Amino acid sequence: MSDENNNQNSKLREPGMAFSSIGDLPALSHDSSPDSSKGLVLPDQMLPPNLFVLPSVSPIIFPTLMAPVMISEPRFVATIEESINRNRLLGIIVAKTENLKDSISPDDLYEYGVVVKILKRLKLQDGSVNLLVHSLKRFKRKKTLSEQPYIVVETEYLEDEVEKSTEMDALTRSVIQNVKRLSESNPFFTEEMRLAMINAPGPGTIADLVAFSLALPRDESQKFLEILPVKKRFEALMIHLRREQDVADVQKRISDEVNQNLNQMQREFFLRFGVDVMTAQAMKRAEAQALLDRVVNCA
Repeated sequence: MSDENNNQNSKLREPGMAFSSIGDLPALSHDSSPDSSKGLVLPDQMLPPNLFVLPSVSPIIFPTLMAPVMISEPRFVATIEESINRNRLLGIIVAKTENLKDSISPDDLYEYGVVVKILKRLKLQDGSVNLLVHSLKRFKRKKTLSEQPYIVVETEYLEDEVEKSTEMDALTRSVIQNVKRLSESNPFFTEEMRLAMINAPGPGTIADLVAFSLALPRDESQKFLEILPVKKRFEALMIHLRREQDVADVQKRISDEVNQNLNQMQREFFLRFGVDVMTAQAMKRAEAQALLDRVVNCA
């Protein structure tokens, strides 16, 4: 590598350094890629050590999932453009506050996030941008390299901690069975999602898929992201699934009670209506008979 490139990379690794323009920002370096003659290059081996960061106020997009992302703040729209011009990779980290402003700093963000690949970009007339991203992997922010004009961080990519045990198999099956049961009453848990879980490459992916479908609140979603042992991830999921099942059971009971009351009201209504009809018919027959009697008497 030339001295010029070395100087550029060393500039990027100076924490807190600001860049006056896009042109001043040095290229983000990549991990050393393995020799292509040795086989296919795994995605993990192509992830760069440094990432542009996009703050988010929405729940996190767990690895292996695809989801839309909307950006309206000019500073972060520029971050998107810079990322697309380089490698289309971006770090998404959830903000600790609910208000996302251009002035947000790394101190306002959590330590853990996900690296995503930008698949599609749609520019809107108001200047905002809609993205379709594919979440790839968890990471932890090791150091902030830049705050202006873009947030750039040095990353540590994180692996799922999977243990092979009978208890792990039991937890996996229990989660799938709970999802199957919930799919009968919860539109988020479809049969397609259950099939996706069965075909998932590993238990960590199953856990992330279920957590994303549960639409957890932002804080709980962030806590789940930071759980690396998959067994603990499943244990946390079981709590959320039981809560969802309890809510579904209460909703079903309320619905059954409403339907029962409605059916009772309908039966009472039709009964009263039938009595009223029969009474009216009897009155008409009585009036007709009285009229007939008067006619006969007059004759």
